[in-house]
Amino acid sequence: MQLIAGEREDLELEVPRDVCWGPLFQGVEQSKEDADSYERTSTVNGQMQTEAWNKASNSGKFGVVVANRFMVEADGNADGIGELKSAVAAIDQDDLQDLVE
Repeated sequence: MQLIAGEREDLELEVPRDVCWGPLFQGVEQSKEDADSYERTSTVNGQMQTEAWNKASNSGKFGVVVANRFMVEADGNADGIGELKSAVAAIDQDDLQDLVE
C-alpha cells in the first residue's frame, strides 16, 4: 500500500499477511549505530519494534509487530523517524487484533 503524505509519494506503508512474527523475535534486542545511521530492534510496551534511520539520506523504516502476526512497517524518505512512526500509528491495531481472534 502506498501512503501519500501531502505531495510525498516516497513513503510506503506495509502490513504483510500470514506471518507469525512473535516467536521469531521473542526476546531479541539489538542496536547498532555509526555517525550517519542507526538500527534498533527492541520490545516496547510488549510489542517488538524495529527502527532504522539514515541521516545522510533522510530515509529509514519503522515497524511494529501486532498480535504476534502482523508487522506494520513504514519505509522511505521522511523528515524524520517521527513521520514514519506516525504512519505506522495511523493503522488501527485493534482492527488487526480482531482479525486474529
